[in-house]
Amino acid sequence: MSAPRELVVELLQEKLSQLLEFGPDTHKEARWIQWHQEMRGILRNAFGEDSAELKAYSSLTRWYPIAGSTEQIRRETRKQWSQIIEGARGFLEALILQIKRFGLPCGTAETSDAIVTPRVFIAHGSESRALVLLIEFLTSIGCEPIIAEKMPSEDRSVNENVEH
Repeated sequence: MSAPRELVVELLQEKLSQLLEFGPDTHKEARWIQWHQEMRGILRNAFGEDSAELKAYSSLTRWYPIAGSTEQIRRETRKQWSQIIEGARGFLEALILQIKRFGLPCGTAETSDAIVTPRVFIAHGSESRALVLLIEFLTSIGCEPIIAEKMPSEDRSVNENVEH
């Protein structure tokens, strides 16, 4: 295997092992958002923005609106989350096997120069649906969101961290 192919397989295997750690309510946590962003970035850089792989992954991890009573919403959310996790697991396992057997498609990370992803700095007050939507939008247009509150602080405040 060439170095880029090995790197892509290694990154995808790492994402698969991290995925298996998500529980029934982890869709509410920032680590899911970060995992999802990183996964999209790996697929975008390895296969391209318009690739079938990125489109398939995006389709598997899409949330659909849920209506009903609080209990119905909770039940449907857990069901949808379970389907997303299982779909992503199967997708990753199949993709890893495909890359190991056949390599990366022509014109991807194996045969082209590295793709530079624009980085966008975000400073916000707290975790919210708006933040999730902003992150999803930025990643969908090919940007890598950098969230101020998630940056290593070395005992600095968020404002001091931004200035640093």
